[in-house]
Amino acid sequence: MSTKHLPKTLSSEIIYKDRYLKVKKDLLINPQGQRREYVYIQKPDAVIIIAQQDDLFYLAREFRYPSKQLFTQFPLESKEESESFLKCAKRGLMEEMGLESDNWRLLGSFFTDPGISDQICQVFLTKNVRKTQFEHKDEGEQIEITPLKSNDIEELINSGKAESWTIAAWEIYKSRADRI
Repeated sequence: MSTKHLPKTLSSEIIYKDRYLKVKKDLLINPQGQRREYVYIQKPDAVIIIAQQDDLFYLAREFRYPSKQLFTQFPLESKEESESFLKCAKRGLMEEMGLESDNWRLLGSFFTDPGISDQICQVFLTKNVRKTQFEHKDEGEQIEITPLKSNDIEELINSGKAESWTIAAWEIYKSRADRI
């Protein structure tokens, strides 16, 4: 599809904003002259951290309010505007898991939900993790560190109890496992 077939933005307004996201409403016109409104979310880009020590992977077990469920997932962190993805991953591992590492590798990236958001997520693998003294969780955040083996992660995914980010990160990891 060439760009001449894409809609043009006539106007854009922020209809909600907080520290985590913006909800925007744009007025679009398509090449046939039809107008429509499009509401979408702008969220900070993010990272998912696959922390591995030997045959164990460190996941976070955490309650997610919108779904009213506990999820066991790879740690994820929203990127600050001025920070690099790698710096965000290092900060996230420390803040969420109380771990650190000097061994980092970018595995890939994906759009989290391109129909409603422009957010991009990069997936990092870190090996040889070690406990650190620093641990600062967001206010009200309760995270249980959950070490799992790869077959346990597969079982979690196959049970239907994994969220999409963890599934995407795991598939990216597996697709590169022979080169890691």
